[in-house]
Amino acid sequence: MIDRDLPGDGGDVPELFRRVWPDGLPNSEAAFWASLSPTERDDLTKRFAAVVAADAPGTDLAELARDLGLGRTGFYSLRTRWAHQRTLRAVARFATRSARRIPTTIGPAESAAADDEAAGGAAAPSRPTARRLARERARDAARDPEALRRGFGRAFVLDVTPVDLVAPGSGDPEWLVCAFLIERCSGLILAAAPGSAGVSPKLTDVAREGAERALELRLSVRKPSLTVIVPDPREGEFLDMTRMRAHLAEVLGEASVRWSEPRRFGSSLVEAVGERVGGLDLRRRADWRKPIAGDVLAKAAVPSASEVDVLLRTEVRRSNELLERRLRRLGLIGGGGDPTPLVGLLDAAFPEEEP
Repeated sequence: MIDRDLPGDGGDVPELFRRVWPDGLPNSEAAFWASLSPTERDDLTKRFAAVVAADAPGTDLAELARDLGLGRTGFYSLRTRWAHQRTLRAVARFATRSARRIPTTIGPAESAAADDEAAGGAAAPSRPTARRLARERARDAARDPEALRRGFGRAFVLDVTPVDLVAPGSGDPEWLVCAFLIERCSGLILAAAPGSAGVSPKLTDVAREGAERALELRLSVRKPSLTVIVPDPREGEFLDMTRMRAHLAEVLGEASVRWSEPRRFGSSLVEAVGERVGGLDLRRRADWRKPIAGDVLAKAAVPSASEVDVLLRTEVRRSNELLERRLRRLGLIGGGGDPTPLVGLLDAAFPEEEP
């Protein structure tokens, strides 16, 4: 699938990218571009221009290398990565560095070691680390084939959390809040939608998209329950959010509807999916009432609204990719499953005409 709108606001960047992708950036490339801070974009653009220029006959390669602050070997390595991969990520300055964040999945050996440490070993993990490891083990157990056969399709959650992107829009910079509809047992994400600066994500849109996705996947659903976390109302949203919450409580039950809590976002999402959605980090401790500090903002990605849409779709697809294969093998999606109980529940909770 190709995203026809190239990133950038005109000038050299879109034209430069069109030399390689004349029909527009693939969504995977657009998502990577959207995840970069302005400084990282400028740096990548300079490096991209250099590797493209290096292919022209008679180009002074030594001068290009000097302009990038690279030696001859470093520039050769950059060009080699580009020749083999032809991706923006291959050109980025951090392309050869190790991952900047700790992976959220651990193998059996690491789990056993963590158990030993938590039991009183000399290098026992901190309380937050122990909680994270416990969540990871619980997710691994929930994705065991027998556990999936027993629990899949029974519990769904519509959760909200800030993510590691600056919200597009005017006003003080704040972290972008997104809503996710998930199948709780497996962590399958059925739908997601972003808000914007000063605006909460539209839960009705997520519910509609989730219902369509459930039908498309032929989800196996059995007497489903739905829990909804309603975003803390922003300016001008209090009346609509209060009405929505009252309606949801009437349809789903009071215990199934909660307001989100600042600095404690995304609990259900983290339990079912993890600390990241694809390659997108969550910022569960964020508080939109407090503007992002200047030194943090300088290193943050500030995508446009259209870039956010591409990035979120791409990372949700990455998060689901391997999981969907497993669920298909087990016959829990794509087989003879009946998603209509979930579709009916979502339609009742989020009717066409909001109450």
